[in-house]
Amino acid sequence: MKQESDIVEPEDNALLARLRALEAEKRKLELRVQALLAENETLIGRIHKLVGELAAATNRDSQQVLSLEISRLQRQLADRNRELFGSTRSEKRPVTSTSEEPSPPEPSPKARKVRTEHGRKGQPRLPLRRQVHTLDEADLCCPDCGHDLRVMAGQFEEAEEVTVVRTRFELVVHQRQKYRCTCCDHIDTALGPPKLMPGSRYSPEFAVKVAVDKYADGLPLERQVERMERAGLDVTSTTLWDQLVGLYHLVLPTLRALHAWLLTQPVVHVDESPWRVMGKGKSARWWMWSVSTSAGVYYLLAPTRSSDAARVLLGDFQGVVVADAYAAYRAERARRAHEAVQGDLLGAPLAPAPDGGEARVELAARDLDLGNQSRLAEALDAIAGLFHLAGCWAHARRPFFHAEAHFPEVAVVLDHIAALYRIEAAAEADARSDVEAGADPDVALRARRKERRARESAPVIDRIRAWRKDQTPLPRSKFEDGVRYLRENWHALTRFLDNPDVPLDNSLAERAQRPTVQGRKIHLGSRSELGTRVAAAMYSLVQSARRVGVDPGDYLLAVVYTTLSDPRRQATLLPHDYAAQTRADSATQ
Repeated sequence: MKQESDIVEPEDNALLARLRALEAEKRKLELRVQALLAENETLIGRIHKLVGELAAATNRDSQQVLSLEISRLQRQLADRNRELFGSTRSEKRPVTSTSEEPSPPEPSPKARKVRTEHGRKGQPRLPLRRQVHTLDEADLCCPDCGHDLRVMAGQFEEAEEVTVVRTRFELVVHQRQKYRCTCCDHIDTALGPPKLMPGSRYSPEFAVKVAVDKYADGLPLERQVERMERAGLDVTSTTLWDQLVGLYHLVLPTLRALHAWLLTQPVVHVDESPWRVMGKGKSARWWMWSVSTSAGVYYLLAPTRSSDAARVLLGDFQGVVVADAYAAYRAERARRAHEAVQGDLLGAPLAPAPDGGEARVELAARDLDLGNQSRLAEALDAIAGLFHLAGCWAHARRPFFHAEAHFPEVAVVLDHIAALYRIEAAAEADARSDVEAGADPDVALRARRKERRARESAPVIDRIRAWRKDQTPLPRSKFEDGVRYLRENWHALTRFLDNPDVPLDNSLAERAQRPTVQGRKIHLGSRSELGTRVAAAMYSLVQSARRVGVDPGDYLLAVVYTTLSDPRRQATLLPHDYAAQTRADSATQ
C-alpha cells in the first residue's frame, strides 16, 4: 500500500519536470563557462608564445605575420571575455562626423513627437463610476452656529482614484426551460449558450482568459492554477490545457485565413528563432518561424530550419521578403528558379528586369551553375513567380559595430549607415506632417521615402559601395565578416532604393520574435507536437491583435463566437477587419 508521501500530484510532476529542465540548462551554462575559460587560457598562452617569437624574429615579413596573428588572437580573446563578463545586447555607439555626406535636415518642430509631460495621465479607457459621499446624520449641523446643514444641489469636491476589481469566478447554472405541445405531447427545450466543446463545463470567456494569460502575459498554466485557487476556483493545469486545445480547433479557420492574407501583401518580414519541444527524458530543438507585416503576424513551428520550412511559411508568395542573410530563403528562391527553368515557364514571357530590359530564363540557369551572385540576383528578379529578397541594414551594421574597437577605420561605414537611418527618420517625420494636413498615411510615407531616398540615400549608398571596394580586411576578423556581408548581399541591401514600401531593416520581424522568446524562457517550450501548434496559433492571433491596436482577449472572443455562429464552423474574422469594425462601432456611439 502506498504511503501518502509517495503520491505525486500532476502539478508536482510538472514542477519537478521544470526543475530538472532548469538544472539541465544550468549545467549547460556551467559547461559553456568552463569551455570559454579554457579557451581563454589557451589563447593567452598562444599570445605569450607568439610575443616571444616576435621578439626573437629578425625577418621583417615574419614580424608582420606574427603581429597580425597576435592582433587576431587578442580580438578573439576580447570577444570571449565580452561573452563571459559583458553585455552584448546594446549596439549604440557615440555619434561621430567622419562621413562626408551632409546630415539630413532635422524634422520640423511640428512633426516632432510631443513628449508627455510629467503628472497624472488621463485614463480614457477605464470605465467611470461616480461614488457620492455624504455626511452622517449626526454631522448635519453647523459647527459654528449649530443650525442644520442643507445639501447644495450639484456641488461637489471631486478627486479621482484608480482602484482594482479582483478577478471573480462564478458557477453559472443554465436552466433551459422545457415546453410541451398541448396537442401531441411533443417536448421542446430552450437553447443554451454556445459551448467551446460539446459538454464543456467552461465558457469560451474562460478559455480565452487562459490563452491570453499564457500567450500574451506569459503566465504558465501552473501559475494560473495557483491564482485561480486563491480566487476560489479548484482546477488543474490539465483542465486548462484542454480549454486551449478546444480554443485552438475553433480558431484554425481564422489562422489559415490570416496566413493566406499575409501572403497577398506586397512586402512581408520573415525571421526564425529556436523553440524547445520536450519529450520523455529528452528535448528537441524546433524553430519558430514568422511572417509578418504591420497588420499581422503568422507563426509556424517546424522541426527544421531548412528551406522546407521556408517553403511552407512563404507558400506561393511573390512580393518582397525582408530577411537577414539566412540561406534558407535564398535556397527556396533558387528552387523556384530551378523549377521555372525546368518547367512550364521555360520560354514564357518574363517580367521586366530591374534595368528595364528582358532577361531570359536561360541566363538564370547559367548563373545558377556559375554561382555569380550579382548576375544571378538580377536574373532571378526577372523570372515570373519568384519573390524578391530585401536585405537588413541592421544585420549589415552588426559586424562593423563589433569590429570598431579593433579596426577604427570601420567608423566611416558605421556613420554612413547611421546617415541612412537619419534619412528614414526625416522621411517619416515629413509623412506625419502630411498626415496632419489630411493626407493618407500610407501614400504620404511612400511619397516621402521615394523623394528622400532618391535625393539623399542613393549618394550615401554610392559612398558605401566605394568604401567597400577599397577595403582589404584582415582574414577571419569581424571586419572581414562585415565586408563579405555587404558584398554577398548588396543587391538585397539596396532594393529599398527602388521600392518605397521596403523598410531599411528587418526590425519588424525581430520584434515579432520577442514575445515567443520570452514565452520560451518562461514556460520552457512545448511538451508535444500538438503543443507547438497551439502555441503558434495563439501567438499568431494575440500578436496580430496587438499590431492592429485591439485587445487580444476581445479579439479572440470575437473569433470564437464568429466561428460558433457558423454551422460549418468555417467562418473567419481577421484582426484588421475586427479593428475596423471596432473603430466604426466606437464612432457611432
